[in-house]
Amino acid sequence: MRIALAQLNPTSGDINGNAAKIIDAIDQASAAGADLVVTPEMALPGYCIGDLVEDEGFLAANEIAMRRIADHARGITAVVGFIDFNASARNESGAIRRYNAAAVVRDGQVLQRAHKTLLPSYRYFDDKRFFVPGDTREPVTIPIKAGDVRIGVSICEDLWDEFYRIKPLAELAAKGADVLLNLNASPFCPGKRQERDDIIRRHLADVRKPLVYINTTGAADNGKNIIPFDGESQVYDAAGRLVAIGRQFEEDLLVVDLDPSRPATPLELPATEPVREMYDALVMSLRVSKAPPDDAPGRYEVYLSSVGEATLAFELRDSVSNEVLARVADRRAAEQEGFATPANSVTVWSEVRQLARSWASLLRKRLDAVTSVGEM
Repeated sequence: MRIALAQLNPTSGDINGNAAKIIDAIDQASAAGADLVVTPEMALPGYCIGDLVEDEGFLAANEIAMRRIADHARGITAVVGFIDFNASARNESGAIRRYNAAAVVRDGQVLQRAHKTLLPSYRYFDDKRFFVPGDTREPVTIPIKAGDVRIGVSICEDLWDEFYRIKPLAELAAKGADVLLNLNASPFCPGKRQERDDIIRRHLADVRKPLVYINTTGAADNGKNIIPFDGESQVYDAAGRLVAIGRQFEEDLLVVDLDPSRPATPLELPATEPVREMYDALVMSLRVSKAPPDDAPGRYEVYLSSVGEATLAFELRDSVSNEVLARVADRRAAEQEGFATPANSVTVWSEVRQLARSWASLLRKRLDAVTSVGEM
């Protein structure tokens, strides 16, 4: 079985643009001889879309685009992250019942609408606010060149089941799934690669099935945080060995053969490089993210953007090293004449001034001023 992992950077709310990316990935996967192409969680609407989830017109457009992708997937099966909904069913609040979902499509047909079962509601995750949990988990049979295969589709938190009563992956395996898929919009933090590897190997020690972990890349804004996604989609064989890994912080199309008679050479998990990875995550996020609005300066995440007048603005957070910030600034400030350093109200001003002087010295730039946001 040949599987293509379409590690995409979807744009939040841009259904048509994201659909075009998915269709292009299907074409590339088909040209590579893949039986199956898998996209990340919410690849069609984008992950951080806020109240657009509640817009009935947006939901309808997302359904139409999904069906357009299904029609395009000729001779290949595609698994597409999207929003499923039931316009005739309502929640207790009166809202349309919506699901964080994956459509399994082929030759113009929707073979399955798999619904995310475990809905996180912590840190920057807000799935419980917008979605209803899936109440069934079933493998679906798809054709491949060698015959038929049963795939078990799960979504993100369904993998991280340690503190939940329902165990979606184990249930899919017990019901006969030959290959497990897990679609993700999994944020980056230093050490996340090892965390993912640990949880995946724990599952595979029990289920003994190949597992395909597809993750998004890029950055999104949930209104409170700029969230970076690192990609690094991964494939494990039934013995629990890592056999493929996607690029970090970039789009990628990873094509992998899962053939028990010809096992792939196992790979070593790359070592964690905290400073380099934080630097790459910040540069990627700044490249793809929009600057925060002028009337919302109090975002307490590391965020660097051009603010005009040959000035760069840093917003400080103690948990990020000065070394990383200085490296990011050096890349973004190469053609700038100076920079300003606003900070939140709890930051000690003497420390801010010292940091600003240090950065100016490191970057060999002129320090024009240290001001509060209200003075900028």
